[in-house]
Amino acid sequence: MQIDGRLISDLIIEKTGVTGEKMELDYYEFVEGGTTTAYIHPGNKLATVVAFAEKDAEYETIRGLAMHIAAMSPIAIDESAVPQKIKDNELAVAIEKTKIELVAKEVEVALKKAGINPTHVDSEAHNESNMSKGWITAEDAAKAREIKTTVIAEKSASLPEQKVNSIAAGRMAKFFKEYTLLDQKYEGGSEEAGKITVKELLAKKHYTCVAFKRVTLNQE
Repeated sequence: MQIDGRLISDLIIEKTGVTGEKMELDYYEFVEGGTTTAYIHPGNKLATVVAFAEKDAEYETIRGLAMHIAAMSPIAIDESAVPQKIKDNELAVAIEKTKIELVAKEVEVALKKAGINPTHVDSEAHNESNMSKGWITAEDAAKAREIKTTVIAEKSASLPEQKVNSIAAGRMAKFFKEYTLLDQKYEGGSEEAGKITVKELLAKKHYTCVAFKRVTLNQE
């Protein structure tokens, strides 16, 4: 493969001579479209490449989107392009988190009904600390433990499935809004930044993003 008529292997050797450190090509990403662009973030540890269906798309817009992708780290262009494995994993997390929160609310209600402040007994460390301060008694702490054990066991086995699934679906909608390119708020550094979504920006410019890749050496 060549870049500007030069073999990539030759370019790597040349770069090695400049840095004085051995360099190897680990992998590469490829996009194709009517117009493509690349953005390398200062520090050379983060880069993006983006492809548009249209030919000769204006530089400001395509570079802005490449910068947006670098900053906002979308995982796909839209919901339909998110890998099913990621969807399944996120849904499982959303369901589990929803169940934990619903049970926690039931525990809180039961503690208040028993005359115990939930914030005073939300952990064993707080139990000990608050007993030493005189805010709760040993009997309160024991009663709180019993309530928690009983309510968690009972409510975990009887949560309404429809309610759980409805809340989890809302979490998934939020996930897609935050992590799919078209639904994200545009943060490409222009006057539109933070005011419109990427979808709205592209509609305004009559452009279609067909592919993108984001590569980073940073720990995120």
